[in-house]
Amino acid sequence: MQSAENKHLLLLSDSLGPGGAERQLALLATYMPPPWRVTVFSLSDGYFGEVLRQAGIELVVEPRAFRFDLSPLWKVSRFVRALKPDVVHSWGHMVCMAADPACRLAGIPHVAGVIRRGSVHTLRARWPQLASRFGDVALANSAAGLKAFGVPDHRGRVLPNGIAPERLERQPAADRPAAPFRVVMAATTDARKDYPTLIRAVRMLHQDGSGPVRATVLGDGALLDVYREQASDLIAAGVMEFPGRVPEVLDHFDEAHVGVLVSARGWGEGISNSIMEYMTAGLPVVATDAGGNPEIVVEGKTGFLIPAEDVGALADRLRRLRDDRELAAGMGMAGRRRIEKHYSCAAMVDRAAAIYYEVMAMKGSG
Repeated sequence: MQSAENKHLLLLSDSLGPGGAERQLALLATYMPPPWRVTVFSLSDGYFGEVLRQAGIELVVEPRAFRFDLSPLWKVSRFVRALKPDVVHSWGHMVCMAADPACRLAGIPHVAGVIRRGSVHTLRARWPQLASRFGDVALANSAAGLKAFGVPDHRGRVLPNGIAPERLERQPAADRPAAPFRVVMAATTDARKDYPTLIRAVRMLHQDGSGPVRATVLGDGALLDVYREQASDLIAAGVMEFPGRVPEVLDHFDEAHVGVLVSARGWGEGISNSIMEYMTAGLPVVATDAGGNPEIVVEGKTGFLIPAEDVGALADRLRRLRDDRELAAGMGMAGRRRIEKHYSCAAMVDRAAAIYYEVMAMKGSG
C-alpha cells in the first residue's frame, strides 16, 4: 500500500545538458505529484538546469574543475548522507557509483537508472554497464536495454520516456502538402546514425522519376559536414537539406509525410525521443529493427521496421508511404494514439512512482 506521507526524491545526474536522459529527468522532476518533493543534484549545469530552475525545482550543481576531477564525487556521497531522501534515482554512471555506498550504509533505496541504449558494443557503454550492477534495481528506458546490458529479471525495471504535456497539446497537421513527398530525420549526425543509407535511399527515389521528394536532416554532430558532402548532388538539386540543430523540431514536422530513424549496424536505440516526436506529430515511422524501436513502433500499424543498412528496404517503405497517402495518414494517427496511451508524461510519472514505492518496500521503508 502506498503511503500518503510526504516523500523526498533525490535525482542525481552527471549532466543537465541537452539530451534524452536529461529531458526525462526534467519532466519527472517537474511533474512528480504530491506526496513527492524533488531535489536534483548534478555534476554539471546546462540547458535543462535552466528548465528546472524555471519550474521551481530545488537544484544543486557541483561542477568538476577539470575532466578527471573526482572531488565532486565525494560531494555526491556527502549530499546523500546529509539529505537522507526517501529514494535516490541516479541518471548517470558517475553519480550512480558515487552514491551507492552512501545509500547502502544509510539504508536509502537506490534506483540505478543508467541504461539509455538498446545495445552494448562500444567501450563507452562499459561504464553504464558496470553502474547498472549498483543500486537496488537497474532501470532502463527499454526492455531491449535491460537485455543488452545483461540485467537479471529480478533487478531490471523499465521506465519508458514520456512526452511533455504541452507537446501533446499540439495537434498533428490536418492538411499536409501533397507534393513533394517530404522525409525527415531528426538525430545527431554521428556514426551511430546511418545517414549514408538515408542519403542513398533518397537518391533512389529522386532518380526513379515517380514524383518529387524532399528530405530534411535535423541535427548536428561530428559528421555533419561529411554527410553534407555525401549528399552534395542532392543538396544542389534541392532534394536534401541539412539545416543542423533547430530550435523546435515539431515546426518541421507539419509539412513532412514520414519520420525516419535508421541506425548503424550493431547500434540499438533505447526508446527514441525522435520516434516519439514523429508519432506525436502524426507521422508514420520507418526505423531500424533494433534496440527498443520494436517496443514503440508497431510493424505495419504505426510504421515499418527494416534491417540495418538496407537501402533497398528503406527506399521501398518510403515509396509505399509516398504512393499510399491513406496508409501513411492511418499509420500516423495510430502512432499518435499510441503515444497518448503509453508514452505520455503522466504515464511515465505513474510508472516511476510505482517503481519508487516498490524499491522502498524492498528496503522496508515504504
